[in-house]
Amino acid sequence: MDLATHRNTLGLSLEECAVALGLSPTSKGWLSEIENGRRSASLRLALRIETWSKGKVPAASVCPEIEAIRPARKRA
Repeated sequence: MDLATHRNTLGLSLEECAVALGLSPTSKGWLSEIENGRRSASLRLALRIETWSKGKVPAASVCPEIEAIRPARKRA
């Protein structure tokens, strides 16, 4: 699931989502750019998003660089 879908499923605005992630409410524009793929999240924020979403939004979906530091996951 992507970040925008998860946020909408929870019924959160961009501002509310930013606050839930520990960002300032004014970070909603930055969060919008991450959702739309125009910007990558930092490693720290990507891991925070994954934890906040309980794994529904993988860190790699908002920060492609995360794959360079994570071991490959085995598929069942």
